[in-house]
Amino acid sequence: MCAAGLTVLAQCINWIGVSDQNPTMGNPFIAQDFTPIYGAIGTSATAPTDGDTQLTAEVTPNTSGRAIVYAGATGAAIAGGTDAQWTWSFFYGIPSGSITVAECGVFVNATSTTNNGTLLDHALVSPTVTQSTAQTLTMSVTFSIGTV
Repeated sequence: MCAAGLTVLAQCINWIGVSDQNPTMGNPFIAQDFTPIYGAIGTSATAPTDGDTQLTAEVTPNTSGRAIVYAGATGAAIAGGTDAQWTWSFFYGIPSGSITVAECGVFVNATSTTNNGTLLDHALVSPTVTQSTAQTLTMSVTFSIGTV
């Protein structure tokens, strides 16, 4: 996960905890949300870092490079070692040209514009996937938060 995205996640968790008392405290906190959430695909195989703020070579949206989250799911944490999880899924329509997908990412507080929003996660796709002009693509991303 990327530092900028984790910062927004922490702000969202804080907002959930203080929003009902924020007026009583003098409104020191600004409402924080994660949405809209977009998945992005790219063509670079450059290794991601936790300081990344965008994909290395994001595919432009008019060629099917961005998709808004269309499904989600959660899994409960279980004492003794099972992490809490959430999964978001993204659907990419048929591109205008073939794409070799080598990287992907999830942007929060984003739009459909390339490199827009805060990058929550950036990962390589290995092996790469080639999406032809006759194929759609679905990307599902699962995040885990561990117990102590």
